[in-house]
Amino acid sequence: MKKKMILKTMLAVCSCVCVLLVGTLCAEASQYQLGDINEKDGVNADDALMALQSAAQITELNEYQNTVADVNKDGAVSAEDALQILQVAAKLDVFHISTEMMAGDTYTIDKLFDVGQYAWIYAETTPADGLTIEKEVLPLPEDSPIGQTPEQIYTISAEKAGVYELYFRLCPVNDPEADAVEERIYEITVTE
Repeated sequence: MKKKMILKTMLAVCSCVCVLLVGTLCAEASQYQLGDINEKDGVNADDALMALQSAAQITELNEYQNTVADVNKDGAVSAEDALQILQVAAKLDVFHISTEMMAGDTYTIDKLFDVGQYAWIYAETTPADGLTIEKEVLPLPEDSPIGQTPEQIYTISAEKAGVYELYFRLCPVNDPEADAVEERIYEITVTE
């Protein structure tokens, strides 16, 4: 009973934020934008509410929605994902995706699509040494819809143990220093 009251309160707060939140991240029609569950107006508080409702098993998301709602990439949509979506919508934070791997193994970052006049840019890694990063752009299938962009895949190889952050920005093609419409930090913990 107490859990239901807490959940109802959380949903009411998210609903109020949906009404009050004005700033949203806007992107042109995206093939895949992390956190944009309803595919309307970029990442916004409505998306956070949908993620929270899914986490509470109030609503069921389709396969695409589950993919973009699981922003921390732990395999499930949770209240943590909903909170991160809300923080990104309010421009308080960027998406953080954490993973672990062994030295000598590889990790793949995929589902990065350029969006209209915006392109994904790999910005930096901290610390700068210890990882090898290879970029591949997949060819489009012949039956691709007009305007679809190829998927970018980054393969990360770890040479030594450590904690690394890879920073990616989705920003205007003609001005890579401009404000990004989406940012992601991939934190990779490498163990021996």
